[in-house]
Amino acid sequence: MDRRVFNQSLLGAGFAAALPSSVLAAAIKSATRITADINAVTRTGGETTVTKAALKEFQASLRGPLIMPGNANYEAARQVWNGMIDKHPAMIARCTGSADVMQAVDFARDNDLLVAVRGGGHSISGKGVCEGGLVIDLSALRGCRVDPAKKTARLAGGVFARRTGSRNPGLRTRDNLRHCFAYRGRRAYTRWRSRAVGAQSRFVLR
Repeated sequence: MDRRVFNQSLLGAGFAAALPSSVLAAAIKSATRITADINAVTRTGGETTVTKAALKEFQASLRGPLIMPGNANYEAARQVWNGMIDKHPAMIARCTGSADVMQAVDFARDNDLLVAVRGGGHSISGKGVCEGGLVIDLSALRGCRVDPAKKTARLAGGVFARRTGSRNPGLRTRDNLRHCFAYRGRRAYTRWRSRAVGAQSRFVLR
């Protein structure tokens, strides 16, 4: 790579990291130009076409960016923790709140799209991304409210386990292996401390 190009890329990355997330999301959103219909995969594995008009309406309904193939940040946005997973979603809705999540779910249902929901992106089997469908990306949702008296926490979809401990050092999660919550989907995840405290899904209140 040319040294000048390399330095410019580093400068750009540093500038982007310094921007508030809301400003960065707005910049990405404005850079995503929808110019044509796209082909996508349905929830049953079939093929469908999402029209340009429908995509623009969906994009306008979101506060966060709608990331699509060809966007500068698409390659980074589709990556998950397991580097062996190499899937290419038709679009990624990076949600900034519950309103974005509802819009994304409605859009997927109305267009019968294959959906993957990304939280921390640590699914070993790559469930946080899909081939040809819509990824509902919750990674920017980091809200965490801890009630020390009740020993409970209310968490947004992108929260890592380490965040709950930093909020209240006297409490810690049931996960001592990896920095991701296993409450999503109420599955019976096992971790190093499971023999002592049981599967994490036991501790999901609702």
